[in-house]
Amino acid sequence: MPPAGVFRHIAANALAADRTDALRTLKIPTVVIHGDSDPLVDVSGGRATADAVAGAELVVIPGMGHELPEARGAGSPTRSRRTPPKPQPSGDVDPWKPVPPPVDVSGPVAARSR
Repeated sequence: MPPAGVFRHIAANALAADRTDALRTLKIPTVVIHGDSDPLVDVSGGRATADAVAGAELVVIPGMGHELPEARGAGSPTRSRRTPPKPQPSGDVDPWKPVPPPVDVSGPVAARSR
């Protein structure tokens, strides 16, 4: 990251509001990916994010800084150290439950709306 980008990032973090309450409302499968060599955000920030999202998984990548290397790709991180998923609070929606297939919208109602 160029020096100007580092400064803007630090300034944005300093001015940002706490997002913990908003993170607690998420009910979707979540993987937090964090490098243990991030010079801008300590790995404790990744842990706090994962702790705030019910059922989130934290993946800490040794040697990775602030940017996800292209070779690893965001879709398939190297899971060299994984934390187990947290148990779901009772009564909560299970974020790992499969999503039902989409409704067929190709019938006469869809044709009339075109």
